[in-house]
Amino acid sequence: MDNEKCMILIPTPLQQNLELGIDNLFFTSNSHQTTSPATVKGLKNVPCGLHLIHITNTLINTRAGVFIDCEPGYIYILECNGEGELCLTGVISSTQRVIIWHLSEEELHSNHLATVLILDDISRSGGGMVLTQSLPYMVDYTKQSQSLEKQYWSKLVDSIVDVQTYIPNGTVLIRDKFVCSGLISTSQSSLLEVEQLNDVLLKSAKARTNGSHENDKFYSMLNHDELMKEYLKLTRITYKKIIPQGEMTPQERSQKYLDKTWFILQQYPEISADVPNDVGLRKLLSEFKFCFIIALIMNNWCCLEQYYAMIKLIFNSMSFISRFPKFTVRFIRVLKEQLEIVFGNMATSQTAKIVELTDDDADNGDDDGDQFIKVSKVIKIIKEFIKDIDSVTDYTVLFELNSLIAFINDKFDIKLGYSLEDEGEDDDEGFFYDRNEKDFSDYDDEDDYNNTV
Repeated sequence: MDNEKCMILIPTPLQQNLELGIDNLFFTSNSHQTTSPATVKGLKNVPCGLHLIHITNTLINTRAGVFIDCEPGYIYILECNGEGELCLTGVISSTQRVIIWHLSEEELHSNHLATVLILDDISRSGGGMVLTQSLPYMVDYTKQSQSLEKQYWSKLVDSIVDVQTYIPNGTVLIRDKFVCSGLISTSQSSLLEVEQLNDVLLKSAKARTNGSHENDKFYSMLNHDELMKEYLKLTRITYKKIIPQGEMTPQERSQKYLDKTWFILQQYPEISADVPNDVGLRKLLSEFKFCFIIALIMNNWCCLEQYYAMIKLIFNSMSFISRFPKFTVRFIRVLKEQLEIVFGNMATSQTAKIVELTDDDADNGDDDGDQFIKVSKVIKIIKEFIKDIDSVTDYTVLFELNSLIAFINDKFDIKLGYSLEDEGEDDDEGFFYDRNEKDFSDYDDEDDYNNTV
């Protein structure tokens, strides 16, 4: 193994219905030359940095996985149960010292690893024999990711900070340094979704008991602590319920309702300056990129809805855009890169099958139908943003917006754009879009964002 790379070992054979994947790579029986998915023992020559290791359960079409921050020369040992859930059970350092070996459940969920066993060398744990026997059955990450369309993972995870803050229980730390996240899955909910579910159940219980929900047998049987424990820790964004509070004139209230800058600053209070290392802006961009990855790779619905909501929130905060133009430029660039990944030729066959529009769909003017990530929602938000473009005066923002719109026009044959050359000549000449070119009338803005997370 390259000393600058790392290795991920799964010593126990996977069941026939489980398929291993890492990042945007999905390994089926035809995708590598080692053996069938059921006998894959892990991955070798994995570049250092943040990676998402996941298992697809082909029987129920779900995925579950963990993030690992890979170090040079390290070996990470994972175990997978029959449901496709991964758990870190050991880490072997580049000096062949076993840092962790078979964590107990208590240690795994405590985030305190000071008492775990540290051995002098790998041989004392029996890990050396396991590793030697597994090497022929490991997929070579470098070979699998050589094609250009598979080399975008580093762009996806760039700027993501503290990924463990979004994922509940199970984070593994070694000497206070992040190593592995808790489990994240297709079906995982956000805190907002859990709260909304609890509100519905509570309302139903009160209706059945004339307001005495404590006497409702069904509601009393629920384990509310367990219900609240496994949610994804995303920012609460219920877009239609973002209403400014406090004393203000009707004009001020209307302005705050239309411009959500105050809400962004309220939810991300660390935001202070339009610089790359601003803590608040980094958190905002990090959450946006995290939601896209989990929607794209894991098919997680609440992250997809959060992704839409964050685009709408930024593009409906004109004062924020004026105050933080450098961040806005970066945000638009990231959005364009994401759309290129999803709808260009860069997506892998597994992700494309879930999210990519075909050329026939675009040529026929069809909407994105049953595709998971719907470009129509993103385009509708951009259309609304363009209507208020006169309030944006920073040319770097306008230039980057032009680049994004040019990509959308080219890919979907939609006459949507903003021309810098026409700026100031006429109130309506600076932007244009043809509603007849593509019909998004079936997308109900009110309904979709009423329960956005």
